[in-house]
Amino acid sequence: MPSTPKSTLVKTRILIISDTHGSKPKPKSDNSPSTEDELNQEDVTKVITGWRDPLPEADVVIHCGDLTKRTTIPEFEQTFSVLRSIKAPLKLAIAGNHDTALDEEHWVNKYGGSKETIDKVKKIVREAETDGVKYLPEGVHEFTLANGALLKVYASPWTPAYGGWAFQYKNGHDFNIPPGMDVAVTHGPPRGILDFAGRAGTHAGCPQLLAAVARAKPKIHCFGHIHEAWGMHHVT
Repeated sequence: MPSTPKSTLVKTRILIISDTHGSKPKPKSDNSPSTEDELNQEDVTKVITGWRDPLPEADVVIHCGDLTKRTTIPEFEQTFSVLRSIKAPLKLAIAGNHDTALDEEHWVNKYGGSKETIDKVKKIVREAETDGVKYLPEGVHEFTLANGALLKVYASPWTPAYGGWAFQYKNGHDFNIPPGMDVAVTHGPPRGILDFAGRAGTHAGCPQLLAAVARAKPKIHCFGHIHEAWGMHHVT
């Protein structure tokens, strides 16, 4: 009788977070409720919001963007410090619309931001790599994990235009997600999936992204952007 082929699947634990906006996790002992108003304070780096410390251990951590609130250096420093401290061999992060200094052309031309700020942010990102933190520009990335698994990731920070934020488009965007991806990481949601925004509950997701994800069928699609639409949706 022929032997049963050994499975090549490797069980992998993924911790997904998003839209932390330069804040830090609450201590485990703090059971007070969190509100959206906390993130509207002037110095968000002093705000402790709804996520809890210690964060669970994982094989991979994925941050789906909005690393900062006002794209300040202290916010970048705090977010990357938190990512570096999480017990996971690999931490992946993309930008969101609030992370203006990472959209260099927009930062300089739209905001009149300085090249010095860009260089400081790049230094923070580069130094975090020593603790397994990888900042992902748009595109396809592959990683061999500490558990032996090969992880294929598509990443994109782009969202539909709303105000004067970074990484935004007015007339659609080509989300070139190839087939065979394990994870698609985008900042914004696809149209109609966890994208109800505001009290009126209007759809804020992107139809081009929905089409790209439906075509490519990644095992997991993780995103943030719409705070009130957090959760999980199983698509068959």
